[in-house]
Amino acid sequence: MKLMARILSVFLAIPLLMFVFSVSASASAVSTAGTKTYTVTVKTADVADAGTNSKIQIKLHGNNGDAGWFDLNGSSSDPFERNAVDKDIFTLSDLGTVKTLEIFSDGSGNKSGWKVEYIKVNDGTNTWFFYYNNWIGENGAQIVTFTK
Repeated sequence: MKLMARILSVFLAIPLLMFVFSVSASASAVSTAGTKTYTVTVKTADVADAGTNSKIQIKLHGNNGDAGWFDLNGSSSDPFERNAVDKDIFTLSDLGTVKTLEIFSDGSGNKSGWKVEYIKVNDGTNTWFFYYNNWIGENGAQIVTFTK
């Protein structure tokens, strides 16, 4: 009787495993099919002490949802310095039209204040500009929302 129960459980497990593998394969196909590559360009203002060494993060919001928080590391060895243009590239789910973004500065490091002139987001087809020209993180950690 125990042998029969084991054989039966094996036969029941095989279709279940096939179903699980089928679902996970189709889920991964869906998640990669709906992605886009986003280039985020940040321009630091050209004024005294405009640069920062603080940790900077971004969160993009589109009409298809938001992307969560991502570190901005810039495209140079010393990003976000006076008059610098820094780029980061992210592969994310298709956000649709980018309507809003949030920037977080942890306010750390020497001269934590950062004067952002603009942030540009490009998805390979569309480009959105968010002009700010103001300070972020001068008095510690801060989140600023940029809206189109």
